[in-house]
Amino acid sequence: MNIKGIDIKLLREKLNQTQEEFGDLIGVSGRTIINYEKGLKIPESKTEILLNLWNKHMKSEIINSVKDPAFEYNKKLNQIHPDPNGKEIPYYETEVFATISPAMGDVVALKPDTFIRIPMFSQGQFALTVTGNSMKGFINHGDWVVIRQITDREEIIFGEPHLIVTKADNFKTVKFLKEGDSPDKFWLVPYNIEQFEPQQIKKSSVLELYRVIGVFKTV
Repeated sequence: MNIKGIDIKLLREKLNQTQEEFGDLIGVSGRTIINYEKGLKIPESKTEILLNLWNKHMKSEIINSVKDPAFEYNKKLNQIHPDPNGKEIPYYETEVFATISPAMGDVVALKPDTFIRIPMFSQGQFALTVTGNSMKGFINHGDWVVIRQITDREEIIFGEPHLIVTKADNFKTVKFLKEGDSPDKFWLVPYNIEQFEPQQIKKSSVLELYRVIGVFKTV
């Protein structure tokens, strides 16, 4: 994670400290903190201190805000009993990276590789394969996710996993979605916090949102 001026300001406010007090904490003047918050370059020696403070006071708060989803996510494919009369959900082998990845193009325009009929996931629009390790332990490499597009952002259930597609080259990622530190932002929170950092993006950069309503475990 690259610490920025806005991060320093949020961290300082979280600790309920003035710029002078926060400067004393990390060994600089209050004027220096003002400059950091304005976007001036932060030396590596202070970046490490600031990152440690961020991880201690801010990261845990972000991670702890995610919750157990309302769906059954621990079903293995060989434990699922298809309903031959149920709704068909198209499945695409096209991968959705659990880390940020290049766009897969217009998936729904592709010919599905197969169809699934699972009663508990009848609200899904289609299923995709996830690859990557940022959600490891919750959604693993190779698992299938069943998703449904969110057309009204009032439908977002913060703290649950979503597929986010951004306008920047249609990048996409599966993460827990959390309200950002300002009204115009989202937090994208990984499950595998030992290897991956939460990241904050502008809502205006989001092209499409899908709620993950179910996961098929492949192993």
